[in-house]
Amino acid sequence: MKVVSIEWLRERAQLLTGQPRPIEFTDRVIAVVRYRDGSVIDVVHQVKE
Repeated sequence: MKVVSIEWLRERAQLLTGQPRPIEFTDRVIAVVRYRDGSVIDVVHQVKE
């Protein structure tokens, strides 16, 4: 089996499918990611439809 780099795979995928559109998000927070001490480390926003 031929081993290829992740960069080559990305370029190949973009050649076959085109450049992806950026994902648009709303301001609505649908999830809060917390560390075990309770501090907020991330939030997840709803995707625009």
